[in-house]
Amino acid sequence: MRQKIKEQLFTILDSMLELHRQCLSCSADILNELMQDCQQAAIAVGETLEHTVPEEEEAVSQLEKYCEKTYQLTEKTRAEVADVEELDETVLQVRDRLLLIRAQYQVVFFPYKAEMWDSLESIWLACKADDRCQCLVVPIPYFSYDASKKQLMPCYDGEKFPEYVPIVSYMEYSMENENPDIVYIHNPYDNCNLVTSVHPHFYSSEIRKYAEKLVYVPYYVTTGQISREHLFLPVHQNIDYMIAQSEYFKEGCRGMFYYDKVLPLGSPKLDKVIRLCGESRKLPEEWKAIEGKKKLMLNTSINCLLQHGEIYLRKLRKVFEWVHNHTEIAIVWRPHPLLESTMQAMRTDLLREYRELIALFESEQIGILDKTPDIALTIAMVDGYIGEEATSVVNLFGAVGKPLFILNNFIVDRSNPEWKRRIRISDMCYVQGKWWMVSSLYNGLFALGEDWTQISFAGRVDGQPKWCGAYLFLQAVDNKIYLSPGMAKNPVCYREKEGDFRLMPLQSEKEELLFFKQVIVYKNSVFYISTKNGAIWEYHNDSEKWICHTECVEALKSGISPQKYEAYADIFGVVQDENCLYLTAEYTNRVLCFYMDDGSFTIEQIGDTDWGYSGIEKTDELLWLAETHSGAIICKNLVTDELVIYDMPNEFCIRQQGNGSYLAHSALLSVGDYIVTIPAFSNRMIRINRLTGEISLLAPAFFEESEIPKNDYHPKIHTSSCFAKKWENDTILVQRTCDDALAVVNVETGKYKVTYPAMSEQAYDELLRDQDGFERPGPDYYAFARRESRLFPISGFMNELLYGELESVKARQLKELSSFAANLDGTCGEKVHAFMMNALGENKNIVL
Repeated sequence: MRQKIKEQLFTILDSMLELHRQCLSCSADILNELMQDCQQAAIAVGETLEHTVPEEEEAVSQLEKYCEKTYQLTEKTRAEVADVEELDETVLQVRDRLLLIRAQYQVVFFPYKAEMWDSLESIWLACKADDRCQCLVVPIPYFSYDASKKQLMPCYDGEKFPEYVPIVSYMEYSMENENPDIVYIHNPYDNCNLVTSVHPHFYSSEIRKYAEKLVYVPYYVTTGQISREHLFLPVHQNIDYMIAQSEYFKEGCRGMFYYDKVLPLGSPKLDKVIRLCGESRKLPEEWKAIEGKKKLMLNTSINCLLQHGEIYLRKLRKVFEWVHNHTEIAIVWRPHPLLESTMQAMRTDLLREYRELIALFESEQIGILDKTPDIALTIAMVDGYIGEEATSVVNLFGAVGKPLFILNNFIVDRSNPEWKRRIRISDMCYVQGKWWMVSSLYNGLFALGEDWTQISFAGRVDGQPKWCGAYLFLQAVDNKIYLSPGMAKNPVCYREKEGDFRLMPLQSEKEELLFFKQVIVYKNSVFYISTKNGAIWEYHNDSEKWICHTECVEALKSGISPQKYEAYADIFGVVQDENCLYLTAEYTNRVLCFYMDDGSFTIEQIGDTDWGYSGIEKTDELLWLAETHSGAIICKNLVTDELVIYDMPNEFCIRQQGNGSYLAHSALLSVGDYIVTIPAFSNRMIRINRLTGEISLLAPAFFEESEIPKNDYHPKIHTSSCFAKKWENDTILVQRTCDDALAVVNVETGKYKVTYPAMSEQAYDELLRDQDGFERPGPDYYAFARRESRLFPISGFMNELLYGELESVKARQLKELSSFAANLDGTCGEKVHAFMMNALGENKNIVL
């Protein structure tokens, strides 16, 4: 019997008792009507019991006697007290019988894609084991966009669910008639997804009409907080509760109207993989060929293929070559099931190479093509993961402590010792007779020794990411070096005399990664320029307090469509002119003039409204701007407002980035009588004589090969230069990305010398001492993993896996991910079910 029906029967019985009390003081006519009403009520209760609890014959028999008694009373002119007591006793006996009946809540699961069933399964298992529940799984129809036919095609996955899951056809289930107590869904989009859409009958807005409690369980697992695009979905308007994987995930919903409905209880997806990894399991028959080998799952997604195309396929080929030389290791390759059809529709140029790659994989016995329907089973049977990071699969591996190796698709050759020691410079500054530098490849402060091949390691900032460009810009004052966090949690100051780092923590409750660019010191303040933090941050050395200047950045973006600026940094270029900072952005022709004395600002539009600016310089009354798309250099006279445009020479070429956008120059430098352009996605440095206006190429041979892919470099993804700085009055330093070659260029003569900045062997050993490369750089969008680099090649990961040297990683991994999800003991489903049963019991007057 449904709990709702049971409650309805109690209501009817209570109303019968109320009618009895009216019998003692009414006329004969009214008594007759009351008894007829009581009789009809008894018949309704009896028929319901016969239909829902056929074994409950005693109560039905009592109700039959009750009907006889009410009939007898219709023939009387008045009811006696004894008559009413007899009626009351019968109803109370039926009520007592009804109390003994175990009623059930109807709990319905409305999955749509069978492959996403794991996002609901552990809740279903807990519900199915509870005899208080009638538990139904009703797969619902959906529509999927067919790119080849350019239309939505109907789909139904009812036959694809595991055999142990009993399925009820959506055609045989009526929400309107059943009025379920709880409904669980994992599709949040309703009509807001152009690629996949559930049938309109099962939009959350429709289910809301009939379900007492509607619960949304995300079909995905994130490494950090909820993504912005998932904050504003139709499902949030209709739910009673949303299941969140962690408190941190819930925190991403703060400020939303549904914040209090978010329950940080974990993820059923994690429950499943945790459970399966804790069970002993035989390999499937088709895996017998790799039995006894160490097995690495290779995940191949559609997004990675579409973004990197032939680069990605080349990388996979290299991975297979490496594995072929490690016969004790096998790859369990799990291409996305729609990968080939996507290529047929969108990248036919890659289809042949992809098929050849599959043929190579199978003929060389690199491993097996995994067609296991449930990815959790695959995770349970392999020893680790290799592949991309932007997939929820890495979170499933992380939850069970299996090591992750994130591929760098651009590394295709082995690392040699000399290449490993090379430093890719991000910025340099001069302090107390010595040049100091930071790298875009790892967290470390380095000092230039007697020559460029003897760079020493001064140390790294503890508690910050180690194996990425944690600090990208420097500024020196006296014996202090201020480091700007390119991807770190705090700005820091390095005291050269003391040899230590001093944190300058922002006043923030969250321990988020900060993404800043240049750092400028003015009077007793330090200013940090934001990339994606929406502000200019000012630090007062005396008070050690921070001021966040947000209005200036908001004004820079004002009136501009978010679609235009979201892919870019808030601010790109900056140049200081005494109290004023001039700042540019790629998405606008506006220049922000920020005054450091008081935080005031002005905005000036320069040139065509379609222009955007990257590099910027100032000489006397002239402001020089590098136009983003064309590469033209714009010179604005701040006194006369005169505008001069310097177009690039024919030899200058701009290449399109992988995302389809353009960025000609990364910086402008003022050197002697010249303005020098530093190439971003272009092939030349240009010098403009400020006195004559003459335009010429500068050291053209240095960037001749910038459009040729090399190991760890691809011209669509990486800029031609990675660093540039004025060195002396007539000299600049510029480093190219493809091989880390550093040129010392005389701007006047165009002559240059090339060297390769490199750590000394001692510095290299200090950098890597007691380090294995595994880390979680930050709480959002990053897994605890080792990321492939020149320091940490794939061959080292495979060897360490093979010889059991990664066992110690598991404990660190689980500790690092302790905030990643609640109930990492696999009990999310149980906790969700218990909470919802309590929620159904709230404000009930019936003792169950």
